[in-house]
Amino acid sequence: MDRRTFLKDSALTVAGPPAVSIMLAGCLQSAASAAEAAAEFYVAPDGSDANPGSLAKPFATLGRARDAIRAVKQSGRMPDGGVTVFVRGGTYVMKAPVVFEPGDGGTPEGHISYAAFPGETAVLDGGTRISGWKLLTGTLPDLPPAAAGKLWMAEVSDGWRFRRLYWNGRLLPRASVPDGDLWEEWPLANPGANERQIIIPKGMIRRWPYLPDVELNVLPTLYSYWQNRILPVVQTDDQTGTITFGQRVSPSDLRLPDKIPFRIENTLDGISQSGKWCLDSQNGRLYLWPPDDADPSEAEIVVPALSGAIELRGNEGQNRFVRFLDFRDLNLTHMKDVAILIRSAEDCAIERCKIMNAAGDGIQVRLYAQRLRLAFNEIGRIGGTGILMTGYPAGTHQVNRDHLIAGNHLHHCGELNWRGAGISLNMVGNSTIRNNLIHDMPYGGIMVIGPKLREFQNHWGSHRWDEIGEGPFTVENIKRFIPGYNVVEKNIIHDFHLQLDDGGGIYIHATHHNLIRDNLVYRSAREYSFGIYLDNNEIDTVIENNVVYQCPDPAISDGSIGSAILLNANGRNTVRNNILADGHRLFFFNKSCGGQTMTHNVLLYGERPQLKPKPDPALTPQAEFNAGASVMDDNLFWAVDDSARAKLTSLLAVWRARGGWDRDSIVADPLLADPEKLDFSLKPDSPAYKLGFKPIDLSDLGPRPRHDTQGGGAMKRRP
Repeated sequence: MDRRTFLKDSALTVAGPPAVSIMLAGCLQSAASAAEAAAEFYVAPDGSDANPGSLAKPFATLGRARDAIRAVKQSGRMPDGGVTVFVRGGTYVMKAPVVFEPGDGGTPEGHISYAAFPGETAVLDGGTRISGWKLLTGTLPDLPPAAAGKLWMAEVSDGWRFRRLYWNGRLLPRASVPDGDLWEEWPLANPGANERQIIIPKGMIRRWPYLPDVELNVLPTLYSYWQNRILPVVQTDDQTGTITFGQRVSPSDLRLPDKIPFRIENTLDGISQSGKWCLDSQNGRLYLWPPDDADPSEAEIVVPALSGAIELRGNEGQNRFVRFLDFRDLNLTHMKDVAILIRSAEDCAIERCKIMNAAGDGIQVRLYAQRLRLAFNEIGRIGGTGILMTGYPAGTHQVNRDHLIAGNHLHHCGELNWRGAGISLNMVGNSTIRNNLIHDMPYGGIMVIGPKLREFQNHWGSHRWDEIGEGPFTVENIKRFIPGYNVVEKNIIHDFHLQLDDGGGIYIHATHHNLIRDNLVYRSAREYSFGIYLDNNEIDTVIENNVVYQCPDPAISDGSIGSAILLNANGRNTVRNNILADGHRLFFFNKSCGGQTMTHNVLLYGERPQLKPKPDPALTPQAEFNAGASVMDDNLFWAVDDSARAKLTSLLAVWRARGGWDRDSIVADPLLADPEKLDFSLKPDSPAYKLGFKPIDLSDLGPRPRHDTQGGGAMKRRP
């Protein structure tokens, strides 16, 4: 495919006249003088920033191409159709992020685009290669005997600290005591005297020469283990076992639990097997026991070093935003913090990019941002969240909104920060999360987060109190300070909660008027996990036309904690026309505030169903507000076991007498298409259809080859 066909047929097409290549020599001034013809620049690994940026004589860096476009703009001869910078195939070892400011964007009719050349792979690499390895012949304090004579050392810059190291593209785990990620087997600490301390068992503190290099990976969350933190040590007390950190242990205003699982990381005594390493940043020494005792000088050993590759940096205070700037088909790897950072931007796109082997988040959007399009990207093997959007704290200034996140493939996120999800929206509204594939997550798949009522009542957090006022606060009146109206649809989420508890494949917390529809969610791996989870104070949200099964996986669950759907401490939500299958507990309304609607669902219990008394969906003493009476009816119940079906029939009779719920619900074979092959669709003569159940179409889920990425934005009205 030639360049013209590529521009015409692909998603890179922009309005305007055909592109004409620059074939000029000289510097910025010469590029500006030919601005009327300028529609393309080129960058190549073997180029030079002294070149004119033509196909024959390309630039060497994206920053030089950006500056050339600035010169074209300053000349006043910007092409109506915008400019495309084609990045030729190869690896670009970057020394600094490329920053794009408000003047670097395009127009609605002519975007500025940075794209890999058709058919080529352009890699932006933020890593540093480690060389100069020497085999150590002596002994080191605390080094396990098994590592003696097998340890190699390389010199690195003094003061340089990092947590990730790659051997020929493979992530090597950092030294730790104890070894492994199974935190249930870690030792337990107790809370210390203040929020920066914990007390570990005596005898575990060693002669650590430089404390900030030593870090503790802790699970400090109250009620359940839903987050880990990696904290550097600043002080120790051998007599009491007290560890003091440079920051607070708890991630929230909750007190610390009585027992805190922990492991010690980045110490020599943690190099207990091959493939382990640790760093002495004070003396600039990196120690490694190579995998399979191989020679490290014959391997490519890379450490993420660059904070990020691309930054869009507008200025909201000056009302100057980065606009109409697109990035497509670029590969980014070995970034230390955030691969792509966006602040104060509008109408920009990140499409078909691949972000892998990074220590932090993939794409991060902060504070002001509107109408971004993040589509068809692959983000995986990273330390944090795949796509993280964070708006302003609660208040009337809610300007992170109207985005489309579609067709992305997100996997193996959260390798350092285990709570890192595939997609997380924090104080973001009126956005659409559509047709994404998310899998292999230590925690959840999609998260939409707002602040709960208690934060307002207790005056917690950094909310915009000058906009909020003094209260009194209720679940109803705080919603004007919290964005909502997000759509989560047609996503596939599977194999999640591989590491942490208490979350969901789709988790929505303390927002409002969201729509969760037409998603396939299956196979969560921990007992305390949920398929779709509406948490504290969530109101006016609809869950419909979803298929949820093995949440949690019945092979590891007895059904006492997890469930396919959980509504916790909220009210006035709707659960309708869903298939909930192959689990021991399929729905749970905990501390309900009433006003819930659960109708026309198909519930298919597993081999060992937990048929507890039905949770009362009416008001309870714990309710934070009165959402009124609940409606539960026209549901179909079934179980694979005869005795379980008998219990279902008996319980339905009790529920009808108790509260008038499920008067027209039935216990009947739903006539599944092929449950042995996990096909839970219903045959045409299923009795569920007589109850008003409507077929669920799963043919258009996940990333689509030509999925519409121009839509999205606000949900204008309820369906």
